[in-house]
Amino acid sequence: MDIQQATAFLQYEKGNKVQKLIHSFKYHGNKELAYLLGKLSWHDLADSPLFKHIDLIIPVPLHKKRQRKRGYNQAEYIAKGIRQVSGLPVRTDILYREIASTSQVKKNIYDRWNNMQELFTIKNEQTIQGNHVLLVDDVVTSGSTLCACATKLLSIKDVQVSIFTLAKAGTVFSFTPGEPTGPSGQADKNY
Repeated sequence: MDIQQATAFLQYEKGNKVQKLIHSFKYHGNKELAYLLGKLSWHDLADSPLFKHIDLIIPVPLHKKRQRKRGYNQAEYIAKGIRQVSGLPVRTDILYREIASTSQVKKNIYDRWNNMQELFTIKNEQTIQGNHVLLVDDVVTSGSTLCACATKLLSIKDVQVSIFTLAKAGTVFSFTPGEPTGPSGQADKNY
């Protein structure tokens, strides 16, 4: 998979303050916090050469049933916070989660990867051909959701994909361009 750049802003660990922040907006309706954390994180990354050539932002979509239950998509609010700082457009009309999946929270890495296959679809692909997309999510654990989304986006002609998550949990797979995929335990490095 040809990912241009990937990073996480914070380290998520069970019981730490980052977990409490994520749970506040993910499970307790605090969408303003997701927006604020998107803004704050991008202020910190705005001068990074890693993301200088992004054309648009696509948040990882929720299935419509989950979004209806939660009331909003937390990744979209993080993306809107990034938009406030970067001026980049947020597109929610490209990537769709067509099939509802069970929660990933208690699944092992193998089950997470299997759970994500063929869940996402693309619409309006011609409108982003030739663009560099920033794929945004709240937390990366195994990377299975992001890989499934990136695979779909990379199927569009001349699209490049970079990934930003607010936090990373545990050890995930490396997407460093030009290097083989492998585990990385560094919170502030490419994952």
